[in-house]
Amino acid sequence: VIGLEFAPSYTMDSEQKQQYQAQIDQVVDEWLQGISIHDSDYDKAKYVFDNLIQRVDYRTDAPENQNILSVFLYGETVCQGYACATQYLMRHLGIPCIVVTGTARNEAHAWNIVLLDGQYYHMDTTWGNSRYLNQDQQENKYIDYNFMCMTDQELERTHKLDMEIDMPACTSMENNYFVHEGCYFDSWVPEEI
Repeated sequence: VIGLEFAPSYTMDSEQKQQYQAQIDQVVDEWLQGISIHDSDYDKAKYVFDNLIQRVDYRTDAPENQNILSVFLYGETVCQGYACATQYLMRHLGIPCIVVTGTARNEAHAWNIVLLDGQYYHMDTTWGNSRYLNQDQQENKYIDYNFMCMTDQELERTHKLDMEIDMPACTSMENNYFVHEGCYFDSWVPEEI
């Protein structure tokens, strides 16, 4: 690359930004009351994952659905909003987190890579919301922990990164929900199961 030129287009003026930021700060402070910066990385990640899924619904026509306004002000978003809000909350809790993009089931998609206890994991808050994959059904919403703290191998079953830069390897199972909660079996022992 020899040069790069861009011309930003702002969606709001400085005063509006300050008003929105004050509203977001109030909501985030309320949402994070149940967790401490001193809690474990796993507890922070699970708290963010749970809260976003419980408090926010997936809706393609949600206002401001490509940013955190849709999440914190309207309670409805799409994958980009979930991923940005996950990153925003994780950073408030001192957890390094990035938004990554690619495809999932051949559709454009966004999710996160988080750093917990020195290991990287994929975290897809959108897919963790049971109503996302079953939008036509009127089932009760539940949290699908299959999409919290995934390895590259698990992710590759349904997702494909489109990033042109190297991403950190996500190979640890240590903070996988099922491993961490003692619900993971690596051998067939019917009595234990």
